[in-house]
Amino acid sequence: MKNVISQLIDDFHERNLPELVTRNKEFSEVRGKADVVIGIRRSGKTWFCYQKIKELIASGIKKEEILYLNFEDDRLLEFNVNNFQEILDVYFGKYPEHRNTRCYFFFDEIQRIDQWEMFIRRLLDTENLQIFITGSSSKLLGSEIATSLRGRSLTIEIFPFSFEEFLKFHGLFSASPKTFGANTASVLRKAVKDYLDVGGFPEVQKLDSNLRIEVLQGYINSVLLKDILERHKVSNIIVMKHLVRHIMNSSGGQFSVNKLGDVGYKDLCKRTPWIEKRNG
Repeated sequence: MKNVISQLIDDFHERNLPELVTRNKEFSEVRGKADVVIGIRRSGKTWFCYQKIKELIASGIKKEEILYLNFEDDRLLEFNVNNFQEILDVYFGKYPEHRNTRCYFFFDEIQRIDQWEMFIRRLLDTENLQIFITGSSSKLLGSEIATSLRGRSLTIEIFPFSFEEFLKFHGLFSASPKTFGANTASVLRKAVKDYLDVGGFPEVQKLDSNLRIEVLQGYINSVLLKDILERHKVSNIIVMKHLVRHIMNSSGGQFSVNKLGDVGYKDLCKRTPWIEKRNG
């Protein structure tokens, strides 16, 4: 495993960071606390970390003083809690001079490894490090993080692009317009329509409509299967799928739990008549 970790560290230090749109969020960076990034899948958590890494380098921090590991890398499939110490052994073996330097460790999707919080707490207690962690909402909820790290964390939630970030991504406005004449109003009206149609997920911004719909449907399936069904051990998948479909079709509307249950049940009976027959 040490050879794999060494290769991943070298790969990160050698490759160029991608071009990205600056998000309207910032890390708190308090000594003794880990910065934890949570959010829905594909909302841009990893790229938000890249944004921070670029800011650190721009401020004069050497890239070698930064470590980034993505625990969803297939080369780390055999990684377990017993391998965490090897990260420190390999990194400080490469850069022993950094023992006396403030370093920055980024752990992407670390929640995949059982008992990860014990390692993070040890780093916060014993090493001169600023820790950054990312994870999907299905595994890292704010309340769970506070419990796992015993108050040693600050949580920041990343959402898909806001309208302002959408404008920035497409090169329409780098900042809020200072004037709102006819030209600006026309651009904004068109941008609002596009934003409502395309949405804010970064990955789908430049895809054609058919492919975009297919990718977004994949997101829904991932969230439904991984973040809801698996996490809460939901057994009746058919009912859950119809419930999600009804909620999405009612986006922006008002509803009560009773009304939602009644409408959802009727809608489900239309598609699966055996339910109504069974219940009389």
